[in-house]
Amino acid sequence: MKSIDYRSYAKINLYLDVLSKREDGFHAIETIFQSISLHDTLTCTLADALSLEVEGADLSPGKDNLVYRAAALLQHTYKIKHGAHMTLEKHIPIAAGLAGGSGNAAAALVALNELWDINAPINELEDLAAQLGSDIPYCLSGGTQAGINRGETLSPIAPLPKTWFVLAHPPIAVSTPAIYNHPKLFKSGATPGPSGMSSRLEEAIQRCEEAPLGSILFNAMEFAALVAFPIIEEYKARLSVAGCDGVLMSGSGPTCFGICKSESHAYDVKAQLHDIESAIVHSVDTGLERFGDNL
Repeated sequence: MKSIDYRSYAKINLYLDVLSKREDGFHAIETIFQSISLHDTLTCTLADALSLEVEGADLSPGKDNLVYRAAALLQHTYKIKHGAHMTLEKHIPIAAGLAGGSGNAAAALVALNELWDINAPINELEDLAAQLGSDIPYCLSGGTQAGINRGETLSPIAPLPKTWFVLAHPPIAVSTPAIYNHPKLFKSGATPGPSGMSSRLEEAIQRCEEAPLGSILFNAMEFAALVAFPIIEEYKARLSVAGCDGVLMSGSGPTCFGICKSESHAYDVKAQLHDIESAIVHSVDTGLERFGDNL
């Protein structure tokens, strides 16, 4: 039976500003996304109906799962008569600010587009992705990109040289809507210019390409997250004391990352975090990667 395998890579936010709340209830943001080597895998096999199996995490395999929703949306949009059995193997922590679920949904769109011989162009998949979640269009392509509006309007940036990070995962789950609705959420009020980006984001992009990476680190969502979950500040401090060149919370949290000088430096940092959950990762230039025997 024909099957297709994809890796979906996690992301971190090197820069994340919340500008304002929009009339549609979403928030206008500006961000710099970066894919990292931590990944989940999705295997899709032709079947008569849609079904999902989840390994490695306590996630519903039902119609509320984002992977299932992505598959159902693609199936409905293109009037596909057959289904697929999908096996999702989770390694990216859930509700961690790493877009694991968004990447899984992106993998489902790309894998099933191929498995079902739809051959939809990337712009059509991006439109479907934006209906499912703000990070999913980015996860279709990944790498180093700026995102504006809800984060779904993307502009590629020069790829980072291979950069090593240590992730530190506090043992909590954080709801993104809860952080967006927190009274301490910081909104900069920055105004986009003719390019669609604020001068703040344009400067961050320039420094991302020219200056030490630690110089651009900023996350407006930390103001609320650190009030709601003080343990995040503790984990940031542990990374700093261990010698990272810059430390930040990713997305709405709680995962924190520290920039390392090299792979060996990353192992030195991780050794100092022996009593907490942590991982060594590096930058990658794609959000999804096809693998397996059916290439």
